[in-house]
Amino acid sequence: MENGIKQFNDKMAMTTNEIAIQTGKRHDNVMRDTRKMLIELYGNDCLLRFEATYFTKEKEMPCYSLPKNEVLTLVSGYSIPLRAKIIRRLDELETKPASPTQIENYSLTKAHLDLEMLAQTLLKTSDASRLMIAHGVYKEHGISTKYLPQYTEKVRITFAAKDLLNKKKCGISSRAFNVLMMSAGYLEEKTRSSTKHPDKVKKYKALTDRGLKFGQNDTSTHSPREVQPHYFEDTFTELFRLINL
Repeated sequence: MENGIKQFNDKMAMTTNEIAIQTGKRHDNVMRDTRKMLIELYGNDCLLRFEATYFTKEKEMPCYSLPKNEVLTLVSGYSIPLRAKIIRRLDELETKPASPTQIENYSLTKAHLDLEMLAQTLLKTSDASRLMIAHGVYKEHGISTKYLPQYTEKVRITFAAKDLLNKKKCGISSRAFNVLMMSAGYLEEKTRSSTKHPDKVKKYKALTDRGLKFGQNDTSTHSPREVQPHYFEDTFTELFRLINL
């Protein structure tokens, strides 16, 4: 990373240390302004995604690494001369070819960020699904997957509860089945904020760690921010017996 800059094609991230150097501001003040901005934009749990470090002669120091849009948002509150200086610096870096090290550093950081966001939205997906996602994200960013476990598709047939209840002639509705599953600790209710109405809450069901023995949480067809329980056909009879004890 050169002068606090990470660059990959037209994508760029600038550290708060570099912003402090360019503007003549104290780094702790830039860090404070950055924290306030990120929390207002993305909420209290977002800071980890932007954390980075830079090195002095004595030790490694904390900073934040901001993509171009966040850099421009941050400096929008600065004076016109300082804003102009940052914009000129970004323009200069956009025309400068990135070194292979810069590309790899940016790719790895972006891949980790993508994986973290996926982990937050997909929740308790199956191990095979998480591994498949990791392989896909790493390949997208040009990072070797040789240190990841090999992904292999599990050949186990899964169905929605309604389909298996009918197929096995269990004699109860999927709603009643879900009540029994939640009472037995195999299923739980999750919530998320509404995309269109952030003040409203959406509810959905997800298999617990205990329930994942009998199925998997697939991404919902209604929303990528939700999961939808699907059950293994070969263990569904055993599961139904357990929740009816």
